[in-house]
Amino acid sequence: MTSLRNDERHDEFNENRRSNFRHPHRRYILEIPDSSTRIKTSINDEQQTKLNSNNLRRQIKPSNASKNENKFLSHQNINHSKYNTNNEQYLKYDLNKNLYTNHQHEINLSKHDNENIDDSWVKQILQTDFDLSTLDQQDPRVQILNIDDYRTNNSNSASQYYSHDQNNNQDDFETKLLDPYQYPVTVKDKNRKANPNSSQLNHSSRKWILQPPTYSPINSNSFSSNKNIHSQYKDKFNTRQLSSQKTNIDEEENLFQQENNSIYSKHQKRNKQYEKENTTNEKSEIKTLWNLFSSKEKRNIFIYIFGIMLYKFGLEAFNGSIVSLATNRYDRDAFNSANVARTFEKVGLLVGLNQACQCIGSILIAPLIKRWPTRTVLSISIFAFALFTALLMIIDAATGGKIKPSNFQAMHENDYSYYGNYPTYVIIPIYCVTGIAYGMVELIRRIIPRDIVGSDEEKLQRMDALVHVFYEIAGVSGALTTGLVLIPRLGNNYSFLITPILFSFSAVVWILINSLGTKTMIEDEQFSVANQNHKTNYFKALIKGFVLFGESVYIGGKIIFTNRKYFWLFPCYSLTLYIHRYIENGIAPQVAKRYLQNSEWSQIIVGGSNFGELIGALFVFFLTKKIRSPLVWLRLDSILLFIVWYLPFYNPSSITVKNAWIIALSFIPFGFGSAGDDVSLNAHIQSSLSQPQLKNKDVSSLGAVMAFLYSSYIILYAILNPLLGKYIDSVYNSKQTIRPALIFTVGVQTTIISIIVFLSTFIPKGSFKLNPSLE
Repeated sequence: MTSLRNDERHDEFNENRRSNFRHPHRRYILEIPDSSTRIKTSINDEQQTKLNSNNLRRQIKPSNASKNENKFLSHQNINHSKYNTNNEQYLKYDLNKNLYTNHQHEINLSKHDNENIDDSWVKQILQTDFDLSTLDQQDPRVQILNIDDYRTNNSNSASQYYSHDQNNNQDDFETKLLDPYQYPVTVKDKNRKANPNSSQLNHSSRKWILQPPTYSPINSNSFSSNKNIHSQYKDKFNTRQLSSQKTNIDEEENLFQQENNSIYSKHQKRNKQYEKENTTNEKSEIKTLWNLFSSKEKRNIFIYIFGIMLYKFGLEAFNGSIVSLATNRYDRDAFNSANVARTFEKVGLLVGLNQACQCIGSILIAPLIKRWPTRTVLSISIFAFALFTALLMIIDAATGGKIKPSNFQAMHENDYSYYGNYPTYVIIPIYCVTGIAYGMVELIRRIIPRDIVGSDEEKLQRMDALVHVFYEIAGVSGALTTGLVLIPRLGNNYSFLITPILFSFSAVVWILINSLGTKTMIEDEQFSVANQNHKTNYFKALIKGFVLFGESVYIGGKIIFTNRKYFWLFPCYSLTLYIHRYIENGIAPQVAKRYLQNSEWSQIIVGGSNFGELIGALFVFFLTKKIRSPLVWLRLDSILLFIVWYLPFYNPSSITVKNAWIIALSFIPFGFGSAGDDVSLNAHIQSSLSQPQLKNKDVSSLGAVMAFLYSSYIILYAILNPLLGKYIDSVYNSKQTIRPALIFTVGVQTTIISIIVFLSTFIPKGSFKLNPSLE
């Protein structure tokens, strides 16, 4: 006869739906019927003689997993001891041994024959080899009894335990009540009626004793057992297979059903379900940001973020140094030539040309992306950018320029004797060439997110926000490091010395994107015979790229101005992008030079704007599901822009670096609104325009719309920045201050754009809500 191990028993329980999953570690013990709940307090003389003659003694044997018990789980606590040589049977009654800990009671009865056993219930166990499956012809209804009533009305029932006084020679038993804290729940089978003519009185009352859940691991020792069974009963117990215990299963299933239908169980189940839902929601909300992306996406995002932080840090050092360098040199040239200063007109032209060259760079990059993987083109572009940034330092060193001496004392306001002697206009072509590389990098930077995470709007918005967070962390640190450390110590002619180094490192990092994953695949149609000669056809592709760019701008404008769904994008994207770039790249240098008399402090002001963008990106990142469209961010941004009205009237009594920090703090809201617009709008445009395709196979709807919007911004900035700079120079030359000019260039201009943007947010359908959702 084979025995079941604990894991096998557990498998059987799972197969029969009797596992402890719903009621962890709860046991069901079939109660001894009424006819056997009390053993006679005296034994006849014949039995006493046999007991004395055979020198019976009470034995306590170690508890092992009984084979019979595994087969007959309903009576786990009836342990059949091994028969001795005198054919004396030892029956051991252990009423829920584990429930009543520290109270093990054994009854040793000496029997020669089964007839000497006066307990009909035990007789049936020993004499009859019945199959439990035959008892499962009806589903007994069960009833959960009140334990207080049960304790009162059934003082002699099996809910009491039996203890034997070992000091007493007579086999008498006394009944004791259970510990009130250990009372089990009892269920009575009402389906079975007492039959007065039947000798099997145990059928008159069948109860299930439910041990309360312990929530502790099931221990194999919890089953009282005795391995040794007399050979003449082995065959009978062998026929009691575990699979034939359908009666026990059905009674337990009915018990589960009855208990689940009770009011207490329903409330408990509802409370547990509510707690589980809350816990699940909290955990899912916490894990959403981590589990939203696949492992491959996470890896590529990490590589991309690390590379873009290196890129942004070097970019802030370069742009800040070039603008301040050009500002100082144009003022010095005007001072040396005794001419009227046209500083900000020329600086505005310089920056505007750089922006226009960025468009050219985006056109040049299009044929390259079709031929090579995006990551390869990106790495080559950023490496070329590094070479062009180093070119200006080489020219400066070749013309007598040097790093700013630590003990340098300026003879006058425009004394920059440590600069090289090259003409200032040389900066323009170099800055334009770097603008081409800058445009190539910026275009790829806006394309890569969809290549990494697809067109899912939530993924795009979260990735854009996450990238923007680290992008602005590098921007803040780069701007402040440039303004407070690099320019004061190296001079703005060498303060971007770290830029080529960081750009080169960034190129190496970006080349690793997708290197362990799926490489960028190129469609078969791109390998046509006409495209096999790369050297000769690249120039044709370049010319075609300019033509396609013109077509894209035209088609993009047609899509925007002929569709209400996209019409609002022009003012909300192009105008907001222009005004924020003008505040950061135009107003900040003007205020630093004309208000604070120190051009390098413009990087402190830009650092405040970058810090605001960092905060805005964090808000967008965590409020992606709360704020369902970019309209909310646009409305907030249009309101925050009114803060610029204080600048024309700001007149500090003394000029210190403290004033630069105060202005930087006021630029934080501008950066906050800029980040909210940029991240949410880019994600919305990429998501809404990723599916529809145009008839022209060479132009995509997304590329066309983005080309039009970005070109509109470039044209606005390239035209308005030099004109506004010229107006500021004229006011400064006449009044020796730019405050009257800032009323119009800052206050009026920003107010007009803010009103246009705010009204444009009500153009889309369903936008007349506090938190609208765009289709």
